[in-house]
Amino acid sequence: MLKEERQQIILNELHEFGKVMVNDLSDKFSISKDTVRRDLNELEEKCMVRRVFGGALPYNLPVPDYNQRERVNRSKKYEMAKEGLKYINEGQFIVLDGGSTNKMLASIIPINYKLTILTNSFPIANELRNHVNVKVILLGGDYLNESLTTVGEIAVEQASRYNPDVCFLGVYAVDKKYGITAPYLEEVSIKRKFVEISDTTIALSTQEKIKRKSKYKICDYDEISMIITDE
Repeated sequence: MLKEERQQIILNELHEFGKVMVNDLSDKFSISKDTVRRDLNELEEKCMVRRVFGGALPYNLPVPDYNQRERVNRSKKYEMAKEGLKYINEGQFIVLDGGSTNKMLASIIPINYKLTILTNSFPIANELRNHVNVKVILLGGDYLNESLTTVGEIAVEQASRYNPDVCFLGVYAVDKKYGITAPYLEEVSIKRKFVEISDTTIALSTQEKIKRKSKYKICDYDEISMIITDE
């Protein structure tokens, strides 16, 4: 079997099962583990897989629905949210972009904090309903069911009126080469605008989103001031 044929089978298995393991591939092809590792390293250099200990994961991150995203990695999201909270000071003007981790951050903001929060997320606006000292500005626009957010020209135009101190950007995939990317084209313009209007942009991201790419680029990697991860 040619190397190219073997690597294509590896990619097919990765697509079907969501991961591949060095030991399993070594047995399947009757080749050494070092040969498997070289295959995976070559595929990673082509940005087709993401190498992890003992195997590889898809480079393009699959996108679960919002309810599923809310259920997974809750303890990790809580720890990242606690770290993110350190960068929120009373009196600030904050952007909370849509996303389950940013919703977690909204949930732990002290009830007595005085803030202005700009968001395009219905779940985040609802999470802040009992924060009587927080002024919530909810952007209008087109409704994107996949993320429960408002998007489109109206949302972008309204966001352009503001100058926030800090933006907490919701991210799907982060990579130094490909930048910050998202799976839904409709979200790109409003996320770009959030980065553009904010003095500082912080991304809260689990490690599984690092060294991954999605379909549509939001901004370059170095346009993000800080990335807070779970490790």
